[in-house]
Amino acid sequence: MNQKMNTTNHHQHPIQSLLFNHHHCSEFSMSLRTNHAIIPSDSSLMDTPSSTTTPTAMNIQTTSSIDPNEVNKFSLLARMNEWWNPNGSLKTLHHINPARMEYIRSRVVNHFNLLHDDYKPFKGLTFLDVGCGGGLVSECLARLGASSVIGLDASSDNIMIAKEHGKSIENLEYIHSTVEGLIYKMTTLHNTSLNHSTMCSNTQNHTSGTSVYTHTSFDCIVCLEVIEHVAHAESFIQSLSQLLKPNGLLIMSTMNRTPKSYLQTIVMAEYLLGIVPRGTHDWRKYVTPQEMCIFMKKANIELVDVESMEYNPFTHRTTIGGDGNVDVNYFVVGRKRP
Repeated sequence: MNQKMNTTNHHQHPIQSLLFNHHHCSEFSMSLRTNHAIIPSDSSLMDTPSSTTTPTAMNIQTTSSIDPNEVNKFSLLARMNEWWNPNGSLKTLHHINPARMEYIRSRVVNHFNLLHDDYKPFKGLTFLDVGCGGGLVSECLARLGASSVIGLDASSDNIMIAKEHGKSIENLEYIHSTVEGLIYKMTTLHNTSLNHSTMCSNTQNHTSGTSVYTHTSFDCIVCLEVIEHVAHAESFIQSLSQLLKPNGLLIMSTMNRTPKSYLQTIVMAEYLLGIVPRGTHDWRKYVTPQEMCIFMKKANIELVDVESMEYNPFTHRTTIGGDGNVDVNYFVVGRKRP
């Protein structure tokens, strides 16, 4: 896997990619400091649009990787109406989003060999945006032409904000659930649909529409700045893999667990500069690229790309790729093996 790709920041400057070969996982040293607390899933954390599902077998998980304290943090931001305020406490997300979306676009187009349509490059693909918050990324994915986009979040307050802001976008739907709760619900409805189809094979009373429950896996799963907020990173990636189609693409961004990341993302960002609300991050939950590689391999996901992401809080410039320094923020892309 010696190929290289270019992406751009929001100033449209090309930058060089950094590739990590998947077999290098075995050479990585590992120092796990993840929190292994697992809490029961709550089946009430689920909106249930009526629809049928296609016959795709999935494993049911009965535990949740969410951390309720983290959910409460972002629920508070939703109640303060911060998600869509470009000058509010989440303004950094607004600053980095153009560069993030350009990187996602380039990876998806290259992976699926899509036509280079500048306006609707994601035509025909299904997306799941895990930890969608107020919908900043979900709306962008939908406007790039995806056949359907599902925004998923464990906070009902976040989902309420996202639904209201994106209510006019037809190919976009939001679901209040954990990842594990979504797996359980989709599998349950899938089995119910199979039983119903057997009994009513001569009828034509199936519900039409583009609901999430018309399919049980996705072409691409996007999960940005989320894994550092979950209770158990390894089981979280296992769950994401269950929702991904064979040859599907998993795109994640997060923070490395290094002294430099502690200084920049907590000491500077939260306490000195105040560009992120205090208490947003827990450095102990940060996941190193080495750990991420191992977790993905266990989940049957082949590593495709690792890229650095750097944000300058003074110029608001975001750069993805380039020098290959993944000491603080980074993207990781993986492909689910058939």
